[in-house]
Parts: sequence; C-alpha cells; structure tokens
Amino acid sequence: MADDRAFIYETSREQAVKVILTLILLLVSIGIVGIILGQNEKGAVSLPDPIQNIVYEEVASVSPLGLFIIAFAGALFFMPSPVEFAYFLGLSKGHSPIILFFVTVLGIVGGNIINYLVGARFSAFIMHIVPKKKLFGARRWVSRYGGYMIFIFNLIPSPAPLLTFALGIIRYNMTRLFALLIGATVLKYAMVYAIHTLL
Repeated sequence: MADDRAFIYETSREQAVKVILTLILLLVSIGIVGIILGQNEKGAVSLPDPIQNIVYEEVASVSPLGLFIIAFAGALFFMPSPVEFAYFLGLSKGHSPIILFFVTVLGIVGGNIINYLVGARFSAFIMHIVPKKKLFGARRWVSRYGGYMIFIFNLIPSPAPLLTFALGIIRYNMTRLFALLIGATVLKYAMVYAIHTLL
C-alpha cells in the first residue's frame, strides 16, 4: 500500500546558490543581448553611454572583446545567430587568429552553459506539462543517439543553443555534452580558419 502523504523538502543552501547564480547569469545574458540590440525603451535600465559606446565599438570592429560578446550572445538559446560569419570577419580585419579562436570558443561555451542551466531550471516545470512517457522516450533516444546529434549540431551552422537548452531540460550528462560541444566547436572554427587562409 502506497503512502499518500506528501513530503515537503527544504531547499538546501547549495540549491539556493545554484538558483541565484542561474538567475544572475540569465540576467547578465539578457543585458548583453539588450546592449547589442540597443533601442532600450524609455525608462529601461541600461549601461552608461560611455560603456555602451565601448561595447558598440568593440562589436562593430569585431575585436577579440567584441567577438567574445557576439559569440556569447549568439550562443544563447533565445538568440541563436551565426557566429562563424563574425569570426571570419574578425580574421579578415587582421586580429590574432589564436586570440579570436580562444575568445570565440569561450563565448560559445559560456552561452551554452547558461542554456543548459536555464533548461535544467525549467526541467521541473516542463515535467508537469509534457507527458512522462514522451519525456522518458526522448531521454532514451537521446541516450542512444545524442552524442552524434550534439556533435553534428555544433559542427554545422544550426540552432545548437536550442539543443543545449533542451538537453538541460532532460538533464543530459553535462560533462559529455560539453566535451562533444567543445570538440565540435573547435573543429568548426578550425575549418573556418582554414577556409579563411585559403581565400
């Protein structure tokens, strides 16, 4: 006979810190996207004009800092964009290929960490919406073919940040996810660099 009593679990300090850090990262991400897009509504909180001008100049010149901002914002699930073009443009402007490579990969990984954490945060909410049978079926499919899917999605220009968000929802193995993501991203930008040197 099953016990019908409901249990209330206290939120541990570790869980509270994770929630707070996730919210801070999400707010910082939204802020960076807002700065890049500009056009704040009246009364909206924004960075002081000198800082906004510096960010705009860095992004427009596709400098290493600008490319990091572009890569970070482009890797967010709510604003996926082709970072490959900005990387190619940065190489064309004569910036150091090694530094551009490093900041691009770092920005993409940073954005995808946020995608995964936000997806994991929404996991409990999604569990109540999506039928458990479908969710566990998706988990089995991802467990079987997910590695290939992650690698290919991150190797080609595709909305891979949405995949990372979805994998956060089903709580895919984070170590495996980021090993595949980083491997595919490094290979993709090495190919973009090779194409740039051939042209």
